[in-house]
Amino acid sequence: MAPCPSVDPDGWSAGFEAFAARLDRRFPRVESRQRMRRFLRGMMSDLQRVTCWTLAQR
Repeated sequence: MAPCPSVDPDGWSAGFEAFAARLDRRFPRVESRQRMRRFLRGMMSDLQRVTCWTLAQR
């Protein structure tokens, strides 16, 4: 699958960080905030099946 030419990676990254920052207060520890961000990126990934197993392997 070819990437969509209309997607701005820098804009997407900034938008993702703004969204994740809104959730930061729910995760008081740095490690849990990092895990939350990795989980969200995994859930939005292009994996054919997004399960705990496929996310752990990634």
